[in-house]
Amino acid sequence: MADSSFSTLKARLSTDRPVSDRVLFGLALLGALVAVHLLIQQGRGFDRGCLGFSEPAAAQQAGTFNCEMVTQSGAGTLLGVSNAWWGIGFYLAVAGLSTGAAFAARVALLTGGLAYSAYLTYHQFAGLGALCALCLTSAAIALTLFLVQAVALARPAPSSSATAAPSFADSSPEPVSAMTDSSMTASSSRRPALWAGAALALLVLVGADVAYFSSLEPADADQPVASAETGAPATAPQAPSSSSEGAPADQQQQQQKKQTPAKSTSAAPSPSAAAADTTPAGWSASATRSSELPTRR
Repeated sequence: MADSSFSTLKARLSTDRPVSDRVLFGLALLGALVAVHLLIQQGRGFDRGCLGFSEPAAAQQAGTFNCEMVTQSGAGTLLGVSNAWWGIGFYLAVAGLSTGAAFAARVALLTGGLAYSAYLTYHQFAGLGALCALCLTSAAIALTLFLVQAVALARPAPSSSATAAPSFADSSPEPVSAMTDSSMTASSSRRPALWAGAALALLVLVGADVAYFSSLEPADADQPVASAETGAPATAPQAPSSSSEGAPADQQQQQQKKQTPAKSTSAAPSPSAAAADTTPAGWSASATRSSELPTRR
């Protein structure tokens, strides 16, 4: 009984399943992209939130999702290496094993990856009380990979009789078998091109992700002072004083004219004025009285 179960499991592990291999390969590339994005945001200190697309002011408000707290905790590293690097290696290994015939190694790797992801998720909820959105996304991808592999193993391995069409009196299964072999050969020949195209798409997305966030300044540098934008000192606006500093140009000129001492015209008296000043006071008084007397005929 045990020998038959082992032989059945061995047969299922050695069976080529193109559909599940493609699904696992695509999910592994997606997980690698998420791990690279996590590594980029970790290097920036999550200055724009967990996903990297939040406003700096909103990112500073630490709530339930606090990726920086999770990644800087004791569970954020394994053997002194960040979990983001471990995730990149894990997903690339799964993608590589999906292109070959190492089905048993892939099952073991997916089982270990799911167990470690479950531990990290439990540590976030129970130990820290803070969550990392990118870490949870990676854990969800690891769970999906394991489920796809489990479904593929649960399905019985196709036998040679199942691939052949039912025989009839007027036909033989040889043509059908030949058509099946030709379709499988064509599918196998297209598979390397699909692997290469998907890997190239991953490289393009990773390059775009790195280039975009490399062009962004840190959040503290995105809030320059007023002098950096307008050339004016970054000070609060002051109320205009009573002096001429806040007045327009014409008012300043008028105030300057008022403040300039006017030249007195009495500084250089005219000859008539000097003569009037030297006239005795009695003469001027008698002249005034004589002008008031009536004239005699």
